[in-house]
Amino acid sequence: SGEWKVTNRWQCDPRWSFFSGVQRNGAACLWNKLVHGDNITLEFFAGPKMDQERGKRYEYAADFNAVICADGQDISSGYSFLFGGWNDSGSQIVRQNKILLENERIVIPRKSAIHRRWFHVKLRKRGPQLAFWVDGALVGSVRDETPLDGRRFGLWTWDNGFMVAQVRVATDGQMR
Repeated sequence: SGEWKVTNRWQCDPRWSFFSGVQRNGAACLWNKLVHGDNITLEFFAGPKMDQERGKRYEYAADFNAVICADGQDISSGYSFLFGGWNDSGSQIVRQNKILLENERIVIPRKSAIHRRWFHVKLRKRGPQLAFWVDGALVGSVRDETPLDGRRFGLWTWDNGFMVAQVRVATDGQMR
């Protein structure tokens, strides 16, 4: 859902283009066509997509998210890892529609200093253990004794646009 394409990150300088997803008033989700195994590590770099109509100091930056163990159609079917989730109220690990962990200290800085900044987002599921990092800082870790068994993963945002670079996935078994 949403619009995913290579586009300019900054409206003030069209020389720099990156892969981006954007959707106002809804979700922009890009599903990977391959399935993952029982254990998965997903890493990517994310940055805000400039939108001068919404503010010049990135007051709108939020929701640089990923989902794993999902069905490939519905974001809420898996575990979502939200960096700056719910309009940048913090960062969360969510199982379907239930918050398993929330860290209100890990937010996207909403100021012009993030104009050229990239954030390193890393998430991991190993058995029942889920863990989440941003820029090397642990957002949190939680156990889910009845792990979800979905096999799809994706990147997503809500009512926003973000740039994505250097996506890396490691999983047990073959991705097919």
